[in-house]
Amino acid sequence: MNFSVVPQEKLSAEDAARVWKGHPLEALIAMPYPNPREFWIARHSETGAILGTLGSCISLKHGERGHLGFFSIASALADSEASEVATRLLEQGCRHLRENGATIAIGPLHLNTWLPYRFLLEPKDDLRFSWEPQNPPLWPRLWQEAGFEVEMTYASEGFSELARFADRIRPAHERALAAGYRFVPIDAERLLDHEIPKLYRLSMAGFADAHLFEPLPESLFRQLYVPLADKNARGQLRHSCFIQAPNGDTIGFSFNFVQGTRLILKTIAVLPEYRGKGLSNAAMFPGVDLAVHEGIQDWVTALVKTGAQSESYGRQYPSQWRHDYVLFSKKL
Repeated sequence: MNFSVVPQEKLSAEDAARVWKGHPLEALIAMPYPNPREFWIARHSETGAILGTLGSCISLKHGERGHLGFFSIASALADSEASEVATRLLEQGCRHLRENGATIAIGPLHLNTWLPYRFLLEPKDDLRFSWEPQNPPLWPRLWQEAGFEVEMTYASEGFSELARFADRIRPAHERALAAGYRFVPIDAERLLDHEIPKLYRLSMAGFADAHLFEPLPESLFRQLYVPLADKNARGQLRHSCFIQAPNGDTIGFSFNFVQGTRLILKTIAVLPEYRGKGLSNAAMFPGVDLAVHEGIQDWVTALVKTGAQSESYGRQYPSQWRHDYVLFSKKL
């Protein structure tokens, strides 16, 4: 197929705007970034049609690590054509990373792991969720054909019998209360000015040892939570809470929400010095118990790294469904 891969900077302003207009990550593409970064567009040499896109950037924390994201391939392409376009895009992205000092490329990853990353592998059901990666089944195969290998795997699983799960974690909650810990609701009315600074501090410290962690500017972290400040979305915070230590310090949080008829167990952060005390289960309990009283019986452990401790939450319950995800890497 006759096509070329060019950096966005070589496009006219009108063409660049047209490529990304309406893209879910359009705002990120315009955001200043201090390290080397480039966006690539594959386009048909004769018609000018956009055949695929890719973004490449150097990690803010690890200069030897490059990230590849903003990947897309036109759905109209045959599989063989899609493979050709994807390989050329990924080769160009890897070349850019290598020329800027990277020794490994990881993706799909849009700038860092605070933003969308991973591919959804083809599920065996029709369930789809807004918090999952959104990609056709073909895309992971295209990366493997281009020489990428599995860096990490993740999964989401659906379960029922939420009331039984609540009974299981209730003792951890009661022990924590007896030890002086408190579980304080996140104040939706003061989310932007009061609660987000606490969430930011806890996230930066609580996930510092996580795979591929990078610090995030507070201004960008704030944007991730802005949608919850909408009056129609504030109710989603009712299943979440902060963890307070006996001395009154805020030392963690549990972030969960109801989507449809399911409780989504999404994020738990506990400062390192307070781990091993059962606080993760204890912090989940208020939201789980509330959901049970609201009539919710189905629940989901979302986007959990394979082998992580949080994968154990559902081990005593039959899985209703499972979605798997993958992150790829390639040595440069």
